[in-house]
Amino acid sequence: MAVPKSPRLTLVEKIEQNLQAISIANQYNLDYSEIKYADSVPTEYGENRLYWRDGKGEGEFGRVQDSQLWIEIDVVLPETQDKPAYYQGTLAIEDLERCFKTIGVCGAISTKWKSDKWIETSGITVCRVFYSVLIKYKSRV
Repeated sequence: MAVPKSPRLTLVEKIEQNLQAISIANQYNLDYSEIKYADSVPTEYGENRLYWRDGKGEGEFGRVQDSQLWIEIDVVLPETQDKPAYYQGTLAIEDLERCFKTIGVCGAISTKWKSDKWIETSGITVCRVFYSVLIKYKSRV
């Protein structure tokens, strides 16, 4: 008999699927050369990249409970001739807000916790975006 997936794993897989779908072809604002799970952001910038990680949830055994999952996202957006870096940061935040509105598993409700954007100039000009979201969901552990 197969072991059923935990609600947390189901939720993380759905988040990854939604993040991978962010592209202009899917009516989002930006395309990314790389969207991946990572604990840190590389220090060399070249193309649009999105890195995400999940925090630790809380657990209680033996009953249905309210659980939570923190997701943190770092986006790196080099400036282009047609899109200034800061404008791309605004577009990235819009895309992430849309992405997290459509989770739809485990009774998940997402709340944007924090979003920041800033410009870095180290050889090239990039906009860095930090986006944090709290997702509350029902789980049986």
